[in-house]
Amino acid sequence: MSPVNQQREVKLMVQTAALAQATVLARFRLRGDDNKFVDVFAERIDHLRRASGFVRTVLLRSVRDPRSYASVGTWTDEWSYRTAARDARFARHVYGPLNQLVDSEIDRTTLVDAGQADGVQDVLRSDRPAVALTTFALKRGVDPLAFEQGFVAHSAFVRAQDGYLAHELTLLSNRARTYVNLGWWRDKDAYLAVLRSQTMRADAKTMAGLVDASGELFETVASYEPAS
Repeated sequence: MSPVNQQREVKLMVQTAALAQATVLARFRLRGDDNKFVDVFAERIDHLRRASGFVRTVLLRSVRDPRSYASVGTWTDEWSYRTAARDARFARHVYGPLNQLVDSEIDRTTLVDAGQADGVQDVLRSDRPAVALTTFALKRGVDPLAFEQGFVAHSAFVRAQDGYLAHELTLLSNRARTYVNLGWWRDKDAYLAVLRSQTMRADAKTMAGLVDASGELFETVASYEPAS
């Protein structure tokens, strides 16, 4: 594919993403009891999963730091999420108790690039996959299209690896020039084996010229589907 056509393809992906699903990323640092947090989080999701536009939420726990959690909420569009989250009953009965237990940070994103292996939806429902969250902050002067093109090329290698389930490269709505990739893997060992490969190390060196990258590996605690 020529560079011009690649640019057109990436631009089209971004334009399409603006009208596509929204991913809400939340990070939680525990100040209170672990079990109580999981219970309160489940109450929070019980409200959201009844809302129009809710697709799925997955609660994750950091492999490195068990008192660090994250959640990945998928919605049909950002408006659906905003409507549900602004409900007064939700704010009063859920946000209050949750904020007593954790320090939290929430980011809204739009989808830029995605791919998945066959049967990934069944895996999310029945198993507890590992999720690698990697943040990419573009360095000064770097064209976003250059980064997106490099990521698309890199993802072709990742998708061919054993244990790969899916990935979602998202653009943060409330942080300029910052992306987050969610890499879904069968388990943490499958991800770590690929991370240590020569190809991944070479790609990381290439990306280092474009972005400041940081990452964390999580394991699934629970997955929540829409209420029936």
